[in-house]
Amino acid sequence: MSATSSSGNYGNLNQVSGFGSLNSSYGPLGLSASFGDDNSQQYSASYSGGMVLHSGGVAFAPGSIGETDAVALVKASGAQGAGLGYSSSEIGSSGYGILPYMSAYRENRVSLDISTLENDVEIKSTSTVTVPRSGAVVLVNFETDEGRSLILELLRSDKGFIPLGADVLNEKNETVGTRRPGRTGVRARRRTARRTSRGVGQW
Repeated sequence: MSATSSSGNYGNLNQVSGFGSLNSSYGPLGLSASFGDDNSQQYSASYSGGMVLHSGGVAFAPGSIGETDAVALVKASGAQGAGLGYSSSEIGSSGYGILPYMSAYRENRVSLDISTLENDVEIKSTSTVTVPRSGAVVLVNFETDEGRSLILELLRSDKGFIPLGADVLNEKNETVGTRRPGRTGVRARRRTARRTSRGVGQW
C-alpha cells in the first residue's frame, strides 16, 4: 500500500490533493481526491485487472484477461481467503475466484491454498486438473462443507463402550464423524442437532 499528498497555491487558489494505491488480491486499486478553498472537490478511483461475470455474480482477477486467454472460474463455497495456485488470486466472499494465465489445450493443475482460509470450512479436495480451450472460462468446483467444527465426547445411555471406528450420525442418518481415541470431531450444520453413533456388530 502507498499514499502521497501535495498542496500548492495556484494564483489565488489553494489546493490540497492526495493519492493512495493498494495491491489487493483483486488487482491494483487506486483512489485520489483533491480539495480547493473555493469549495471544489474532485474524486477518482482506478482498478487494473480483469473480471468475469457469471451466474453467481462477479469474480475479479489481479491481471488483465485477453480474448484468447484461458482462465478458471473457481468455486469453493465458504472458502474465503483461500489462495489459488501459483497466482495472487484468492477465493472472495462470494465463494468464487479467478485463476488466470492457464495454458490452452494442456493439463493445468488448479489448487487451493488452505493456509490462508478465513473461515471454518472443510474442503473435500484441494487440487484438480483441467484442460481449457483457448479463450475459455472453465468452471472448477471444489466441494466444501461449511458446517461448524465440534469436538464431542461420546457417551452411551447405558454407559457402555463405544468401539473405535463407529460412525457418528446426524438426525438425517448422515455420517458426520468417526469415533476416535479420546474426543471425536464432527461438523454441524445447525446450532443444535441430535447425534447418534453406529458401529459394526452388536455392542
